[in-house]
Amino acid sequence: MSGQGVPIVKNGKVVGWRTSVELPPAPSHLSDGAKAEWTRLGGELVLTSELDVSTLALYCQAYGRWVEAEEKLRDLTLVVVNKSGGFAQSPYLAVANKAMEQMERALSALRKPSS
Repeated sequence: MSGQGVPIVKNGKVVGWRTSVELPPAPSHLSDGAKAEWTRLGGELVLTSELDVSTLALYCQAYGRWVEAEEKLRDLTLVVVNKSGGFAQSPYLAVANKAMEQMERALSALRKPSS
């Protein structure tokens, strides 16, 4: 059996193929960085459903936020002084860390095994 898309594997044998969904243009609400990632990564993935397309959009938006936060952190510090004079984590570090978690979850969903 052969085809385009993702193999459906049962008991270690390919029993069919899921067809791929064509990558649409990047959603307009994505940031510029997210749109660039959409183009870069979207061409490498085999998307098998509209849910995969939405998950890719989530990944790309998180990627765009991560890049933006990391760029700010490059110019600033990881620790800031809060209103009471104490030290606190930079809000950009929190954004970067959260975006990395979101990217990891989305990539995991996009790399799910065939069933």
